[in-house]
Amino acid sequence: MRLSIALALAAATLPLCAPAAATVLTFDDLARDGTSYRYVDGPLHYGDYVFSSDYSNVGGFIVPDRMSALNADMGNATLAHRWDNVMYMSRADGELFDLTSIDIADFYNTGNAFLNQLILEYGDGSIENTNVISDGSPGLQTVTLNAKGVRRFVLAAAPRNWWQFDNIVVDKSVPQAPLPEPASWALMIAGFGLAGARLRTRRGARIAAIA
Repeated sequence: MRLSIALALAAATLPLCAPAAATVLTFDDLARDGTSYRYVDGPLHYGDYVFSSDYSNVGGFIVPDRMSALNADMGNATLAHRWDNVMYMSRADGELFDLTSIDIADFYNTGNAFLNQLILEYGDGSIENTNVISDGSPGLQTVTLNAKGVRRFVLAAAPRNWWQFDNIVVDKSVPQAPLPEPASWALMIAGFGLAGARLRTRRGARIAAIA
């Protein structure tokens, strides 16, 4: 029994990090039939996330129609922030999130090499800036970020360098238990050794009694 308890206590000190399934924000349910585009008001609540624009909350976003020549995900939908302004993305509950990747294309879907700045604001207060240029080909391209513990994601367009975006891969950040300190490891190992010694002693005593 003491050995079982020792093992259970040791296991409880180890970090538990069962990965959850990621969420992909596709915006496909915003699609409508047609060959043009429409304006969408913000803040836009989509799943567990909220998107806002510093241009205006009235018509702050654009959704190309399913068969629009602008649509980089023909038949479905993409989302674009309106004109030369900044888009913000965060969780609606204010919690941290992990941002794995985002698909982008120039707004016109003609293969323009457009420059945007991606800003990652982390829960610890740090900020990371990255300049990204669309690859100059029609259709979506994937920008991999693998950012953990993000408080807010900011997309800032250069003048007349408008993007549309799609397939944002996100997940709610799960705090991981810290690894045990070296002293804790030593204590656990000593506990295993003591439990094993007691078990061997008891077995020896039982064998002697039987003999």
